[in-house]
Amino acid sequence: MSGKAHTVILPAPFPVNELPDRFGAFFQEKVNTIRASIDSCKTDRSPEHEPFLGNSFETFKSVSEKEVKDLITSSSPKSCDLDPLPTTVLLKHLDPLSSVITKIIKDSLTSGIVPNSFKQ
Repeated sequence: MSGKAHTVILPAPFPVNELPDRFGAFFQEKVNTIRASIDSCKTDRSPEHEPFLGNSFETFKSVSEKEVKDLITSSSPKSCDLDPLPTTVLLKHLDPLSSVITKIIKDSLTSGIVPNSFKQ
């Protein structure tokens, strides 16, 4: 050791009741900084802006509720923890759900839009 005393510099004291606000402000600033750095990395070549290079369909054949039910019941009954609705529950309640599922499919085919929440 060199014999020199090490001086510790502490922040100026502040009222303890300010601690939660200071803590929150610190992390909010961290989040804002991270978001800004992510935004600066984005390019205009995101999937939404990529040109479509595949084949396109001009028309779709409408599906019936029976076709939807047949497709669901003939599919593998496997599920994943990420599935919002386990296959066993879907199959158990298919009769009341099939009309809603059929409407969602028809609306998606008619509009040409699949909601983002359905793509997860």
